[in-house]
Amino acid sequence: MSPNQPIGYDYAQAFDPNFAASLAASRAAIVEEHYRSADFFDLRHTLPDRAGQVEYVKISDDILVIMSDFARGFSGSSVHYTSGGDWLHIQFRLSGGGREGITEDAMISTPAGSCVTIRIPNGASIIREFESGTRWKVLCIYMRPRAIERFFGINLSGFSHDFRWLPEIGSTPLYSDIVALSANSIRVVSDMFVCPHLGDLRRLYMQAKVLELFVSVAGRYCLAAQVSETIKPALHADDQEKIQSVIRIMNEEVNQQHSLGTLARRVALNRTDLAEKFRRYTGETTQSYWRDLRLTKAHELLEERVSVTEVAARVGYANMSSFTRAFFKRYGILPKRVITQNSSLRTNASRII
Repeated sequence: MSPNQPIGYDYAQAFDPNFAASLAASRAAIVEEHYRSADFFDLRHTLPDRAGQVEYVKISDDILVIMSDFARGFSGSSVHYTSGGDWLHIQFRLSGGGREGITEDAMISTPAGSCVTIRIPNGASIIREFESGTRWKVLCIYMRPRAIERFFGINLSGFSHDFRWLPEIGSTPLYSDIVALSANSIRVVSDMFVCPHLGDLRRLYMQAKVLELFVSVAGRYCLAAQVSETIKPALHADDQEKIQSVIRIMNEEVNQQHSLGTLARRVALNRTDLAEKFRRYTGETTQSYWRDLRLTKAHELLEERVSVTEVAARVGYANMSSFTRAFFKRYGILPKRVITQNSSLRTNASRII
């Protein structure tokens, strides 16, 4: 099987650590076992020539995290299945877009830079299409709806009426919600991809980060979060498209320097409107969102052993000292240490299955 060919499976299968190992074998990949017990596991398989990696992290009996990072992305499509009840699939897409749905004529766009939440009914077949030729870096949380109360401690009454499809027990139609990734979500997801711990510390770290990720999206769904601030009406569809265009520009031109005014002109908004609408859509200012995006891209390049000087230039830093300071403030480590640390982590796997 080609490393860039996506694999379809039943969501419930992925909760079995032996299944992760069998997927690795089908791709001729090395499997690293960070921890494994009767209740939890964290397994990562790395493809030949470091072309990509997938990590499976069982958080609880109802929650599984899958983190995938493929430099050349995927090509084609895959089909996944649901059994044993409805499923929630929350996707944090740092890189890589596509479409998915349960029928060809009702596909949902899942662009890069978005957080996609989908409730999939029991017994469904999910068609997933991939944008070819682009890097794929996505963290997915697969969970049973009951996990919202059992693990996160939020019951049905805590959700606004529009989003009670998330925790509702029983079978429902397909629902979806798509928003831009917040800068905080980008930070948390990036941290999980480079977790430095092993064993029980890694398990606790991953559980804590999943809680943090859920909090980062729950403000959109939960009543308690909504009453703490003045509720503003949702952006008009045209304005949402304009903000999504700005986010695409940021992703595609990460090496460029654009002022708020320049971005505003490119999407036919004035500076004030862009600043206000961008914050309403993402929860972040354009400046903080772009800074975190650039530093996330920088970390990815350093993991690929690109030189620090080249990385700084490729993410739009003309001054090396400014890049180093910003990177250290964000990650607590010097850029050059990422290259050596990543090499060490790859060559000293905790265990090879």
